Amino acid sequence: MELRVLKYFLVVATERNISNAAKILYVSQPALSKQLKNLEEELGVTLFKRGNRNITLTEDGVYFLTKAKEILALVDTTVANLTQEDIVGGEINIGAGESAQMGHIFKIINDMMIDYPNIKTNVTSGNADEMLLKLDNGTLDFAITFGFVDKSKYEHLSLPWCDKWGLLVRKDNFLAKKDYILSKDLENIPLIISKQTNVDNFLAGWIGKSIENFNKKTARSRRLSTSGR
Repeated sequence: MELRVLKYFLVVATERNISNAAKILYVSQPALSKQLKNLEEELGVTLFKRGNRNITLTEDGVYFLTKAKEILALVDTTVANLTQEDIVGGEINIGAGESAQMGHIFKIINDMMIDYPNIKTNVTSGNADEMLLKLDNGTLDFAITFGFVDKSKYEHLSLPWCDKWGLLVRKDNFLAKKDYILSKDLENIPLIISKQTNVDNFLAGWIGKSIENFNKKTARSRRLSTSGR
């Protein structure tokens, strides 16, 4: 499997149209279609559902898209770091949860990029489970986690800041009038919580029952990049 074909796949998956993707990639439409067909045959799965005008990803296609992005990101970072020569530069990939304490981290990143403008920093937001998985497969250089995480197999240090658990509700919600929250107060209201193992386990211990018994939603992650260039 060639990296060039992975890039073709990524553009087609993004554009959802062979003709548009072919124009962006400066290849003919028949050649691009053949490359994608060969890729599917090599993998032994169907990656696209082909319609009259647009194409969509199959379940296997969605999975392969996630892995293709990770592979290409790792290759790009490796190449960038190797071509810096004696200049202090390259890419640093950091994964972190969403927290007000990240303001301290961004200040450190900003100060670093002022001193070393050839450094590019990518920050991916997500829960601890996702960040540690990316750290294990090499697509992250650092992971910043909050809460109870098994750090036994990682080199790690504790940061001098902490988060507090809380509950955000509308001002007219009955919970806003309470001096403190009991576990039974949460049983009949929808919860939006971070989808990660340690959060579920912590809440289950506090509540005294499985968190699956509660009406919960989960938050998604996002990615942003900063650059000194």
